[in-house]
Amino acid sequence: MKKRCKCRICRTEAVFDIYHIKEMMKGVKKSFSYFWCSKCKCLQIETIPENLGEYYDQDYYSYQKPPIRKGIKKENLKDFSILDVGCGAGYWLCEMANQGYQNLWGCDPYIQKDLSYENGVTIRKCSIHEMDQLFDRIHMSHSFEHMTDPHEVFQQIFHLLKDGGYVKLRFR
Repeated sequence: MKKRCKCRICRTEAVFDIYHIKEMMKGVKKSFSYFWCSKCKCLQIETIPENLGEYYDQDYYSYQKPPIRKGIKKENLKDFSILDVGCGAGYWLCEMANQGYQNLWGCDPYIQKDLSYENGVTIRKCSIHEMDQLFDRIHMSHSFEHMTDPHEVFQQIFHLLKDGGYVKLRFR
């Protein structure tokens, strides 16, 4: 099946192939329509559900509390700031702390409340649009494809990056 859609990444409006895929992680098994943008090669959901939170409840795998260990402090890293967007409970950030990184921040709108761990990791219950400090690195691991406003997210990423900073996106 084909349908006219507008890509939320590159803003191309065209007729794209539509793929129907069932949600299987939460067991709802509801079918969603996706399209593949032929210009930027991004796969995205055609219509974003009104309440995304029902798909990211507290049983969602990334909201499980990570192991906290006291990391080795590395002096040359103390001013290096990292933001992990869509970090859940902060597993990756805590691994970074275990390696000695400091100034570690996360944001995730679907966690129950702000989190602050004894290893220095701080996670805010908010979207990237509510973050206002500058970072040396912004990390998004398997979260960008869940964003409802990817073009605006990219704009905010570059607004939050320090000069010389970089972004690391990981996809499934």
